[in-house]
Amino acid sequence: MSIAVTDEEAKLPHPKLERLRLGYCARDGCESDYYTISFEECPGVDWGIVAEQARQLVTATETATKEQARRTAIRRRYQAIMRVVLGLIIVGSLLLCRFVLSHGRLPFVKKPAKYQVDPASTRHRTLP
Repeated sequence: MSIAVTDEEAKLPHPKLERLRLGYCARDGCESDYYTISFEECPGVDWGIVAEQARQLVTATETATKEQARRTAIRRRYQAIMRVVLGLIIVGSLLLCRFVLSHGRLPFVKKPAKYQVDPASTRHRTLP
């Protein structure tokens, strides 16, 4: 119970509890890979209700963690897309400026013709 109600950063009153919190055996020097905790009958305590509440708490925590991970993934994807779009806008703007500086006009805009040719003067003449 002491482990369940204290924060992870808080110091526990006994070293055995600290080892249990870390997932080790409570006995110092024990190298067992697993251990069993059994809940015996206790007056006034319904272990079924306690287990169900613990299950609900774990499920709520897992759901919140998954939701946070999903939000983080969406935010990262949005940031990546925005960086790509911003990069494309910058590259397009630079290319447009280069075109304007070298040609003196915007692309796809035709300059008005300065000269007009008389169609009659362009007939083919025969050589004598």
